[in-house]
Amino acid sequence: MTEIVAQQSAPLARSPMAMSQRGISFNNFEDLWRFSQAIYNSKLVPDGFKSPEDVCAAVQMGLEVGLSPMASLQNIAVIRGKPSLFGDGLLGVAMASGSFDMSQFKETFEGKPGTPDWTASCTVCRKGGNPVTQTFSWGDATKAGLTTGNGPWKSY
Repeated sequence: MTEIVAQQSAPLARSPMAMSQRGISFNNFEDLWRFSQAIYNSKLVPDGFKSPEDVCAAVQMGLEVGLSPMASLQNIAVIRGKPSLFGDGLLGVAMASGSFDMSQFKETFEGKPGTPDWTASCTVCRKGGNPVTQTFSWGDATKAGLTTGNGPWKSY
């Protein structure tokens, strides 16, 4: 009878990830994947990230718009299955682009909180462009189903 012996390979040596003054930087996809697994396993990720793959996708999305890995996890929210920049992260990316005219930026609130006509408005402008104002009301939020259930849109 012939005996087959499987040779066991030594595990591949992992190279250290590069560090800079702004934290970790990735040289390849394996570095990003290792980071994503470590961060996910740390349990220091927002609730919307359900796997290392989610962390990896959010970090990659953040890198594409100029955010560091940890800033990506803090400023990208998963809303109904879609990663989206939100809050100060979105403003920071716009300001860092050099195209944002801060002198035109304005946020206003009108009406009584919790009533259908309570509105928030935001005005933004690209340098050399025309200001654009968008308004969203409590009535709009109710119609979109954002005033029920749990989540930051309800809590805040």
